[in-house]
Amino acid sequence: MFDDNYNSSSKFEIVRPKNSLLLEMVYNESVFTLHFFDQKSGYEFVTFDKTGEMTGSTKIPKDGLSNWELQRVSANLNSNTENVTLYPNGNKGFIRSTFAKYKKLGYEIVAYDNEAKEIWSIKSNEASSMVEMVEINDITSKYMTATVTKKKNVMTREMTNYLLLVDIEEGKVISETKL
Repeated sequence: MFDDNYNSSSKFEIVRPKNSLLLEMVYNESVFTLHFFDQKSGYEFVTFDKTGEMTGSTKIPKDGLSNWELQRVSANLNSNTENVTLYPNGNKGFIRSTFAKYKKLGYEIVAYDNEAKEIWSIKSNEASSMVEMVEINDITSKYMTATVTKKKNVMTREMTNYLLLVDIEEGKVISETKL
């Protein structure tokens, strides 16, 4: 760890199982969240404070991940591209976007506290006849904005975009406005 002047401030090791891959790491001015993937066990989100002490952990078993989510991880690993699904929620925790495990492609947005415990989640309509995807745009102290894309199937080019406005304290959708 380094301070603002790039002087070494602390040092710690994180030891993981052999097949555990680090997908992303996000810092929210209070804790670090490390997002790991293991082909056999699934996801694990682990939070560490600035001294290297683990503050929390949550696991999502592989059978709890959608095929779309597993395909995204595989594509990112094979192409050496960054996995961007975690966003800092001020210094209160993190917000994650993911593909939902529905018959058609859907999305879920999940908020976690600094101990990696789920606070709330928002999901697309499970019975929707449309493919629905989400991209988080911005998170402020009270609100989150995201772009929701809806289309008839994955291959079609015709789509409709919506601006999603969410109260992040309550985890409630304020509005979904067609763009």
